[in-house]
Amino acid sequence: MRHTYSQDRKSNLKTTLAVEAKKPGAAMMTGQRRWLLRGLFIAIGLFFLLSSISKASDMALFAKQIKAYGLVMHPVVVSLLAWGLVVTEWFLGMGLVLLYRPGLILPCVALLLTAFTGLTGWAWAYKVVEDCGCFGNWIQHTAGEKTVENLVVLAVTALAWIGYRTVPYTHRRRASWLMWGACTVGLTATTVLTILTVPDLSADKQEAPPLALELGTEGIQGVDYLDLRVGSHLVVLMGTDCEHCQECVPTLNMLAQDLSMMTIVALCPNAEDERMDFIETFHPLFPVGQISEALFWKLLDDGTTPRVLFVQNGAVQRVWDHTIPGKEDIAAFMS
Repeated sequence: MRHTYSQDRKSNLKTTLAVEAKKPGAAMMTGQRRWLLRGLFIAIGLFFLLSSISKASDMALFAKQIKAYGLVMHPVVVSLLAWGLVVTEWFLGMGLVLLYRPGLILPCVALLLTAFTGLTGWAWAYKVVEDCGCFGNWIQHTAGEKTVENLVVLAVTALAWIGYRTVPYTHRRRASWLMWGACTVGLTATTVLTILTVPDLSADKQEAPPLALELGTEGIQGVDYLDLRVGSHLVVLMGTDCEHCQECVPTLNMLAQDLSMMTIVALCPNAEDERMDFIETFHPLFPVGQISEALFWKLLDDGTTPRVLFVQNGAVQRVWDHTIPGKEDIAAFMS
């Protein structure tokens, strides 16, 4: 019965198209619609391919950005989720670019975009993350910006679906070969990259290399007179737009005045103008330097901002997450 219904539907569609084709200018209009529809397919496909490749370029960073949402924390589960998202976006993007079964791909795209919009909308409302991590370290988006962007792409997807229902496509065997060839390459590459990141995700942060191997005077922008490889330091990892980090500035200012034998420095991944705005607005009594986003996430590991590192001669001796240690706590480690 289902097979008969499908044949009847195709027959009716062919009859309708034949009638429409006889109308003046119908062929030209159909051709224009088809090219416009192809443009929408390719645009959405390129969007997903860019998202997939940017995440795959640094799988360890993407996995840590997933953990920042606080919904999934186990290293293996995070790795599998990162792998699955990259592969799914690659598959959907290639499917639309190659015009492979758009009737199947478009609903999957809409479903994924709806899920992403819900997640980023939740993160935006509750200020869970500063950077949504949707394009790895290539493009920084706040959760609010990404929510709006997802809604726009979702609207374009709905428009493409409406167009697809009025301008039918025939399935081509060459597109199938290209599709599965591209997906095999993407699947293999993503699997290898994910496996290589598993040791980094599951490693104990206490076994991390000394901070001096990552940061010297040349590793910090805006704080060119500081060398973390010598002496005792209190390093604060923060985001200039992190509200809790902003609230901690008065407490850190008090520590900076009391701990004359120790240097306090804050490190952030934010842009130069954002860092300067933070300094002018909150008046920290300690230097605020800028490091790369990749290095920031590596040092933050599975912690939350602000993360305070007690460093002696380049080696991390103690870590505090989401809290500022008291003067007595620090003095105990210095004695």
